[in-house]
Amino acid sequence: MTLLLACVSVSRNRTNKLGTIPSPCVKVCRIDVDGFCVGCKRTLDEIREWCIMSEYEQQKLLFELKWRKDAARPVQRERTE
Repeated sequence: MTLLLACVSVSRNRTNKLGTIPSPCVKVCRIDVDGFCVGCKRTLDEIREWCIMSEYEQQKLLFELKWRKDAARPVQRERTE
């Protein structure tokens, strides 16, 4: 995770066009103990940098957010009686 953020931060040479994908913010803005927003699952760095990310970086982060949300869901077990 830290490595991903470092790579995104280093690639700010702005040869790429800025992304146009709408923010994944769902207006439930609280940072949990793990450092992720409880609404969109982004870190503070990812929230701050969204508007300056390239389209590729935004797509890549959206994929990562889907994984984070899926990983955060509790596993439901079938009841056996």
